[in-house]
Amino acid sequence: MAIQIASLPSPIMFASNTSPRTRQYSTSSSSSSTSMAQRDSMDIGDSGVLDIQRALDIARNTEGDLDHSVAKYLEEQLAGVWNRLESRPDSYVLSKDEFAIFNFFIGRYQESTVAEKAIARFWSSYQDNGSS
Repeated sequence: MAIQIASLPSPIMFASNTSPRTRQYSTSSSSSSTSMAQRDSMDIGDSGVLDIQRALDIARNTEGDLDHSVAKYLEEQLAGVWNRLESRPDSYVLSKDEFAIFNFFIGRYQESTVAEKAIARFWSSYQDNGSS
């Protein structure tokens, strides 16, 4: 029995940065080197907007090499978070998205007291706001 597929998701290509937390991506219909599984894992939906949570989902669910555009986006977001932490090491409180991206890369900051304090402030703020 053969299964016929009407259309496949297109691979993601870097387009432009629209804000500190979201980036617009365009799609291309031609790529012979991207497997169907890779295209499925990179599908960003109808809006064409990649945000931190979606990029982290893609990264967590990708087997093998992460799409370069997604990896670059995550690295840029992490750099922004780290810059904000370094500019206010004793007072900056991470947002939920900032914490999520920072937590994804936490291995890089295991020896950092700035990171340790930022995580403690996040959890304190998170609990104080009645979040569960």
